[in-house]
Amino acid sequence: MGGKGSGGRDHFHGVMGTGVAKERALADPKVQKSIKMMPVLPEEMDYQNMTLEQIAEHINSFGEKRTISKITAFMMVVQNISVGRNIKDTNDLRRRFYTYLAMSEACNMRVGNMNAYHAMGITIQQAWAWKTGGPGSTPERRELVAEVDAVCSGSREMLAAMGQINPVLAIFWQKNFDGLRDVQEHSVYQGDPLGEKRSAQDIAEQYSDLPDD
Repeated sequence: MGGKGSGGRDHFHGVMGTGVAKERALADPKVQKSIKMMPVLPEEMDYQNMTLEQIAEHINSFGEKRTISKITAFMMVVQNISVGRNIKDTNDLRRRFYTYLAMSEACNMRVGNMNAYHAMGITIQQAWAWKTGGPGSTPERRELVAEVDAVCSGSREMLAAMGQINPVLAIFWQKNFDGLRDVQEHSVYQGDPLGEKRSAQDIAEQYSDLPDD
C-alpha cells in the first residue's frame, strides 16, 4: 500500500507553476497550512497492483468520521476496475461487474447501479439503450444489464426491508431503477347514479301512506 512521505506536498508545489506567482502563493499562510495538510498522493495507492485484501484494509482503515474520504477512495477503486475494459466483450464487462461486487463486499460498501455501470466502463445512457433495444443493443448486452439491475435491485430491497437505507431514498431508487410504481385499486361497476331503478308502481306503493294535502 502507499507509503508516507511528502509526495502530495511535492505534487502541490509542481502544479502551482514557477516564478514570482508561485513564490507569492507559497508565502500565503493559508497555502502553507494547506501544504502541511496535504495527504499522500492518490497515485501512491497503486490499486492495479494491490490484492483485494490490501485494498479492503486501506478502504476500511477510515474511521466513522471520515465517511467522505472512504467513499472517495472507494470511487478510485471503482475507476480502476474499468481500466482497459473491452466494451465489445460481454464476458469482460460481466467479470468487471462481479469484481465490483467483490470489492463492495470486502470494503463494506453498498451496491448501486451507477457504480456498477462505472466499474464496467459504460454510462447509464448506454445501459438504458442496451436494455431497451436502442443503439448498440444485443441479446447478450440486454441479458447483462438485466443481470446487473436484478442484483442491485435485490440489494436495495433487502436494505430497505432491514431499515438500512432511508425509506424516501429506497422509494426513489425503486421507482427510477427498479420499475416499481404506486398502485391504486379502482372498482368499476355498472349502476344508476341515482340508485336502484324502480318502477312507477313501486314508488306509488311506497308513498301511498302519506297524507293528502
